[in-house]
Amino acid sequence: RATEANVERAAPFTDPVIDGKSVRGYGAFAFRKADAGFARQFNAELAKFIGTPEHFRLVKEFGFSQGELDVKKSTEELCRG
Repeated sequence: RATEANVERAAPFTDPVIDGKSVRGYGAFAFRKADAGFARQFNAELAKFIGTPEHFRLVKEFGFSQGELDVKKSTEELCRG
């Protein structure tokens, strides 16, 4: 179990540079193929939450700006690079 005592925060944090370009990392959730119905429900609820004032309140302490939260990329776009 991770605790503050055994986790080091990278501060200040900057995005990695790969082939001379700054690269933004993106988080994801994964589900078993057998849980496709649950994944659809999860995605529907997540879509309602992303971009709300509550969402921004929760992530701004990690350095996200409102403008960064407005960027929407598909999985296909992210995999293309």
